[in-house]
Amino acid sequence: LRVTGTTTTGGIDIVEAVQRTDKSFAVALQYHPEAALVKRLDHDENANDFMSYDEAVAYFKELVHQARTRIKSQKGNTMKKTVVISTSLRPGSNSHALAEQFAEGAKAAGHQVELIPLRGKDIKFCVGCLSCQQTGACIFKDDVPAIMERVLDADVVCWATPIYYYEMSGQMKTLIDRMNAMFPKDYRFREVYLLTTAFENEDFVPKRAESGLQGWIACFGKSALKGHLFCGGVGAPNEIAGNAKLQEAYEMGKNL
Repeated sequence: LRVTGTTTTGGIDIVEAVQRTDKSFAVALQYHPEAALVKRLDHDENANDFMSYDEAVAYFKELVHQARTRIKSQKGNTMKKTVVISTSLRPGSNSHALAEQFAEGAKAAGHQVELIPLRGKDIKFCVGCLSCQQTGACIFKDDVPAIMERVLDADVVCWATPIYYYEMSGQMKTLIDRMNAMFPKDYRFREVYLLTTAFENEDFVPKRAESGLQGWIACFGKSALKGHLFCGGVGAPNEIAGNAKLQEAYEMGKNL
């Protein structure tokens, strides 16, 4: 917290306002019973400057009631910064269609959403130099640093990938490796989701991809995999059109 306003009384600085450094605000209400007592104790010379004791108490109780009502109405409806990373490079990607629906559902629920397709992005391979662990930055100047900053600043991270050889796509693994600079940094995200598609439809098909993502999540101990949606039986481009899994992806995003 950063102090943004003070009042000096009797040589003492009294905090009047604070601002959170993440740019959201905390508002405090100050109630001065001594102001009401001035009139209560028959100091008539400035009684008009203050409400009566009974008025002040009633006013304060009403403010508390309104604050409690507002908190109850907002509970569970907190806006979450959500990053959806679509890792397929194929036009007409089925996993990208799931990513779009997840993003639309999250937007409908009032969350701040950014969908990041990797198609067209410049993402070099990690060379394992570990320079990032010393400097906090990768030696390569491509599209990865900007993606990494968005991931670090998100409350929710959703990955979408096609299943290749029973694993996540190469682009997804390459990006995860390149974001190694995140490891020593503070991070905001607590919820991670996975969307997968494949030609085969058996339950075991996406399990290795999920396991691989769990390896990444394990390095960020305050986060957890909150959901995994798999749509099998979709191999050709756009084959997912009309599939019920699209609505499931939408609902998953809406229910963050």
